[in-house]
Amino acid sequence: MTSLSHAQKLAFAREIAEVLANNSTELTAKGYDPTTKIADLGTESVTAEKAEANQKQAQAAAMQATLDSNDSMDTVYNNASGSVDIVGGILGKDDPIVQKLRKIRGAMNR
Repeated sequence: MTSLSHAQKLAFAREIAEVLANNSTELTAKGYDPTTKIADLGTESVTAEKAEANQKQAQAAAMQATLDSNDSMDTVYNNASGSVDIVGGILGKDDPIVQKLRKIRGAMNR
């Protein structure tokens, strides 16, 4: 397959169908009836356009899902990190629980 864009491929198919349609009488007289090919190209063009639209919607949904995932991960991490600070404020920085929590958090930054 060539490295044409989707738009170029679709335009090509439509132009071929148009030429076939415009020359249908002459082609039929020479033994080739392009009616089925013209119909196929029309149907396939519609199918390709729908598939392209579906792909764009899926790409947009994937981008949004990535943003949502990143936001959720940031929220949960920041909430957990804030818990370390809260517990440190309550128990004091020398408390073994606080030291353990800070060690866990510190290991996340490596």
